[in-house]
Amino acid sequence: MTETTAEAPASAPRAHAARRWARRVAPPVIVGAVLVALVRSAGPARVAAALHEGHLAPLLPIALLVTAAVLPLVAMWDLVVLRAALGGGRFADVLRAKAAAAPLLILNSGAAGGAYALWIARRLGARPVEAVGVVLYVVSSDLAAVSVVALGAMLAGTTHVPLALRVLPAGCVAAVVGLAVLARAGVLRGRLGPLEVWRRVPLHRGLLQLAGRSFNNFLIVVAASAMAHAFGLAIPTLAILGAMPFVLIAVNLPIVNIAGIGASQGAWVFFFSAWASPAEILAFSFVWQLAMAMALVLRGLPFVRRVVAEIDEGRAATTAVAAG
Repeated sequence: MTETTAEAPASAPRAHAARRWARRVAPPVIVGAVLVALVRSAGPARVAAALHEGHLAPLLPIALLVTAAVLPLVAMWDLVVLRAALGGGRFADVLRAKAAAAPLLILNSGAAGGAYALWIARRLGARPVEAVGVVLYVVSSDLAAVSVVALGAMLAGTTHVPLALRVLPAGCVAAVVGLAVLARAGVLRGRLGPLEVWRRVPLHRGLLQLAGRSFNNFLIVVAASAMAHAFGLAIPTLAILGAMPFVLIAVNLPIVNIAGIGASQGAWVFFFSAWASPAEILAFSFVWQLAMAMALVLRGLPFVRRVVAEIDEGRAATTAVAAG
């Protein structure tokens, strides 16, 4: 009995260390295995040839143009949510914070969302649960918005998306809008934690920012189509509009992607292999992801120092109030 009791505390740190090691090692192992399988299937020489033959020069300018165009729109729709949920916020501040946090999307969407939530808490004086709620509201709205783009393309005649997947965008939009309706109707009662934000945002404002985010995502998908055509892929624009939202979701999946590279390449090949060879699609998917990542970094770098300073100022103010 004594030996068992003594062994338990000693084994706990080892188990914790093992789990931490597994979390660090699993993503690169999984991503590496996926990439090796995809490239081997397509043929490494053919992928290299497609990269060499593709037109790379126009990609970064297009990425810079679309990321610059959507930033003020994204900030405007976030401001709609922030003012309804927290009663404050300025457009210039939100634009700056969104730009500074976006490069962390290269790591994963959780890192970018966490940084944005921290800024909301420190700069706007929100409670942590409120800041997290705002970010969850924004992320779910973005997910519904990209689903709206997919639905629109499917209704316009895109037929290559498998039938089993076509229900997903409709289900996503129904779930997000349904939650907003239930929250505003008072069906959800009691302490909701982060979901309290859904109760605070009026339904008409929620639908307005959802429509705006759908336009944002439409611009991003159209830019992806322009980049694919510039690279040399003859994929119909409607096909990209219908399937690209699934690719964007795959890009942001944790564990199976690093910097947007990994399982997302499988999504590219799965949806677009009817119009180009797997080697050509893989080659383009790599350079598309690189161009978009570079654009986010170049767009966000000028704002990082200011946003970090605002977070530090907010933390100092919170500490002073607590000490007083």
